[in-house]
Amino acid sequence: MLLGVTGAGKSPTANAILGQEAFTESRTRASEEQRGRVENRNISIIDTPGFFNTHLTDEEMKKQMIKSLYLSDPGPHVFLLVINLETFREEQRNIVEKIQENFGEKAFLFTMVLFIGREKVSRREFNQIIKSEATQKILNYFEGRFHAMNSSNECGLNQIMKLLKSIDKMMKKNKGQNYSNEIYLKNQRKLKEHKRSLKKDDKRLNQEEDRMKQEQVRKGQEEKDAWKQKEGINQEEIKNKIKEKIIKADNERKQEDENKKKTEANTILDKEATTAYAPVAQYFHPKSEVCGLRQCVQRDPKDTVPVPYYEPFKDTTHTVCCIQRSFASSLKRFSVSVFNGSNGIKVSVTVCRTDTIGKLQQTVLQLRPDFIECGNLAYNGKPVQLHQTLSELQVKPGAVFITYQKCHGV
Repeated sequence: MLLGVTGAGKSPTANAILGQEAFTESRTRASEEQRGRVENRNISIIDTPGFFNTHLTDEEMKKQMIKSLYLSDPGPHVFLLVINLETFREEQRNIVEKIQENFGEKAFLFTMVLFIGREKVSRREFNQIIKSEATQKILNYFEGRFHAMNSSNECGLNQIMKLLKSIDKMMKKNKGQNYSNEIYLKNQRKLKEHKRSLKKDDKRLNQEEDRMKQEQVRKGQEEKDAWKQKEGINQEEIKNKIKEKIIKADNERKQEDENKKKTEANTILDKEATTAYAPVAQYFHPKSEVCGLRQCVQRDPKDTVPVPYYEPFKDTTHTVCCIQRSFASSLKRFSVSVFNGSNGIKVSVTVCRTDTIGKLQQTVLQLRPDFIECGNLAYNGKPVQLHQTLSELQVKPGAVFITYQKCHGV
């Protein structure tokens, strides 16, 4: 029985062994048997669809492997794993898993690797391929058994006879036995039992997880009830305290914003900016309205006093100049926390008011990569967006963000 990936050259190799065009040399989609006589020896060859075949589903591929066993009844004496030296690639290194999946580990005792296209590579290249770690890993599954010959159109009867001798040597070691359907059925039963065992383990783990969640909920409720009883605070008092905190935080935010505006207005044309940008500063209107770092040099819409004329602005209707200077010294850093709602883990990070929610998430993920599944954040009971800044959200030192997962339905 010939095995291999799609396009490895199984059908041409089978024709070369039989010495006739018995198989169609195209993409094989179904298992097929052909018989012939080679040097007074009756030979039956089963060609199979290639592994990693994009034209067949996994279920269709499994059916073709079953069909190949029925065609070879009572079972093949040898599995020839055909590997083309010229097109040897990464996926062929995973083919051992496919053989085990379809025929079980017992099939390894009846498998030999057949390298074809020997004339396409030099002796040095061939030795490098054989001695490579990847190739040796494959051969170790089959006790190092392999044979190499030329491509089908360059392969003579002498090379075919050498291949048959290698197969005879392997059969002698197996005492003439063949891979049987009974071995295949045993392998399938083991696979089914393994799957059933995995399902039982999953069910047990899910039950244990549900039990732990219920226990956590129960303990949490008990602690909450005990806290209420100890402090003697009813639900209405809790709401009032929360409301007071919100009002206080809102007032502090408004006061902070007002102070910030005053500070920006007073420092926009400070000594550092005037010295660094003296050629431009003379064209700023002395009574123009401050808007961050920008000043209208054409005229202040609220003022009737003209601004000194400046030639480069002749064709403009409303020109804005920017004064750039460092404000790093005025950016105070503070600490906030991110609370993982799934497992109760809290992470503290240092941030700046100009940081965005996206940057906050990146900082948290660097510290705790396991937070990746809870990428959505909420602040003060409301979801926040990646582009929003901490200043925009009026985040205070010591604030707590809570992770959550969006519900996409069942």
